Amino acid sequence: MTVRRFDLRYGNGHVEIEVPAAELIGVINGKPSVPISDIPAAVRSAIRDPIKSPHLGEIVHPGETVAVLVSDLTRSWCRSDVMVPVVVEELNAAGIPDTDILVVIAVGTHRAQTRDEHAMIVTPQVMRRVRVVEHDCRDQRMTYLGTTGFGTPVSINEAVAAADRLVLTGGIVTHDMAGYGGGMKSILPGVSSYATIMAHHKVSLGREPGTLNDDIGCGKTAGNVFYADIVEAGRLARPDFLVNTVINPDGSIGRVVAGDPEAAHLEGQKTVGERFKAPIRELADVVIASCGGRPLDINFYQSTKSLYNATAALKPGGTLVLLTESRESFGHPLVEFISTGFASNVERHLHLQEDYDIGKWVGFLATVYAEKYRILLYTSLTDRDVISMGMTPVHSAAEAMRLASGLAGRQARTYVIPNASSVWPVMA
Repeated sequence: MTVRRFDLRYGNGHVEIEVPAAELIGVINGKPSVPISDIPAAVRSAIRDPIKSPHLGEIVHPGETVAVLVSDLTRSWCRSDVMVPVVVEELNAAGIPDTDILVVIAVGTHRAQTRDEHAMIVTPQVMRRVRVVEHDCRDQRMTYLGTTGFGTPVSINEAVAAADRLVLTGGIVTHDMAGYGGGMKSILPGVSSYATIMAHHKVSLGREPGTLNDDIGCGKTAGNVFYADIVEAGRLARPDFLVNTVINPDGSIGRVVAGDPEAAHLEGQKTVGERFKAPIRELADVVIASCGGRPLDINFYQSTKSLYNATAALKPGGTLVLLTESRESFGHPLVEFISTGFASNVERHLHLQEDYDIGKWVGFLATVYAEKYRILLYTSLTDRDVISMGMTPVHSAAEAMRLASGLAGRQARTYVIPNASSVWPVMA
């Protein structure tokens, strides 16, 4: 039997998967794109040629304080270690000294980062020169900005609200709820209060008990209330400038956009849509997917983006083999609570309506998908953890393929997705 071999990323390493050539429909990748060879130069060029915005040096003025929002370690692929030093240099050139710059790690509800991790994110050189702090969504020192038209009361980090100028940094990629990452997500959830984040995320629940909201998802912005609420909350914070990298399907940096926070982000969205949208001609019996390695599979919380994307290429009741190291386990303690403490997804849904939490929602999403599909996890999560979500643990690539073929019950039409966290399969 002729086989095709695939070397798929898993944590900091790789896993080799063999697929019978006769069963392989194809490999789902985004559009091949040339990586930027000199990222600092591209960042500087984007800042100096902004989209629908004055030059950064015309926006900030000596004597003003500037807050720069930066993504956490789970978004290290966006290369804040390259962006932030250039942003600081450009602010210095505009007459803003290091002492008037505050870098805020916009962690949202993610775990706290260590000081060593801060140095990895923004570089040790920036750490030595500029004050770097981390947002704590449960801190009581928040500033209320107003309530969105969707009913989300927006309170953000007090120091961010107090700054004279606000610069957003981050990376644009597909997102399973907001449509696209980056942009105003630096504000909501990035530097918002816990209550604000939970009120906003509650729209992820479907109208019928036991379901998810189908109006939100990858590449969706029109009619996506999750996205619209983020934009409206961001406007309340009145950011002055945005610098976002645009990621290629292979994880390299393909473009940098800068300028007006909304216009520049929309321009980046277009590039992501062109490069990550992957037309497919049929749904498969089996999909074998890697999240793309660390940090995209740093925990199961982050891996649900791959779960969402990969199942878009799968028949109802089909089998997904998902590679996620999840070195940091679930990534949120309440993921396990929601997956083990209830008898059905209807019960989970009703509980979330009364007591919503993003960690609980991630557990709910996992169990909803486990009802729709057979999911085999190759992971460092314990077997108990995997089974608690209604999924099946596998301990080798051979075992995964053997089980996947057996569940299909016949020659299994199969896709392989090497970077499922970002590639967006769409029926042609």
